[in-house]
Amino acid sequence: MHIQRRTMLCGSAALLASRPMGNLATTAKHLATAGAAITSGAFSTASSAQSADAPVFQGRNGWLFPVWENLTTVDTRGIQTSIQLFERAQTLFQSVGTRLVFVVVPIKALVQEKYLPDERPISATVRDRYGLIQRALQRNGLLSVDVLSVLRELENRGESAYYRTDYHWTSPASEATADATATVISGHTAIARSPGTVPPLGEWVNERHYGDLAARYLSPIARVKLGKDLFRVRLDANSEGNLLDEDASPVHVMGNSFVQPYWGFSQRLAHQLQATTSLTWNPGTIGHWAIALRHAKTQLQGLAKPRVLVWQMNEAQLHVGPDTDGLFDRAGLMPPEEWLSQLKTALNA
Repeated sequence: MHIQRRTMLCGSAALLASRPMGNLATTAKHLATAGAAITSGAFSTASSAQSADAPVFQGRNGWLFPVWENLTTVDTRGIQTSIQLFERAQTLFQSVGTRLVFVVVPIKALVQEKYLPDERPISATVRDRYGLIQRALQRNGLLSVDVLSVLRELENRGESAYYRTDYHWTSPASEATADATATVISGHTAIARSPGTVPPLGEWVNERHYGDLAARYLSPIARVKLGKDLFRVRLDANSEGNLLDEDASPVHVMGNSFVQPYWGFSQRLAHQLQATTSLTWNPGTIGHWAIALRHAKTQLQGLAKPRVLVWQMNEAQLHVGPDTDGLFDRAGLMPPEEWLSQLKTALNA
């Protein structure tokens, strides 16, 4: 199934992290509706970035940050519990010939700390959290991409890893992470390469629009005051192609809106590996546990299992288990043991 990336997101970014959309088959229809809603101002929910109850706060130079990403405390026990569950999931996936590769995207404030306001600093424990996660994944024998190092290297080269008024990483950051992911995969797993089936990458173009944090949470006046951001993305060079079909591929990517086609992660990964790479993404409110289970229950049924399953998630939610209420959609909540049991059944493991 193929969708046009550039017409998808312009003016519609506000719903990417919150509106339940299902998989790529229905994405274009939902985003068309989203664009109309944002244009009409239906999603202006705060009078300014600094409102006491606003889901975002404003830092230096007009940078917006989400309030839901904790900058002060770390749930170390929750992180360890999640990673132990990842390890058990890896055992199930390996029993059907699939190796997991974890791509944990760091919080925006950790990479763009220089833009934080003085009254909202990052604590030392939060500053160390990403390293704690990486070490814990490695101790449990799980393959992981050190995305923080990738994004900081990008910043050191003068390229921004996040957009000023958007929750998401930039396309260059997404592609740099895809390159690092390809290196991890190539170093640990043999996959079937098929250069003739991988489409070329499109040309870079510039688009100017409001980021999703501004479009969703700021009033029209506040948005105009901050101004639009410049989004550097690739043209879709695969308008007749098949990259995102749900047919069996040696590499499959699943995650939230950070790996949606607009940012180019799966396309770049396929290009670097020269192997067909399929994709499943859902909005962040679905949660990484439910996303993985949905994928196993639906898209893996009756198909050859992928050799590698790239599982993208966000640092700020890593401590949250499949039974945690208040963050993810309630319909997908269940006890960890039930989640494992359903995963085992879905995989026929």
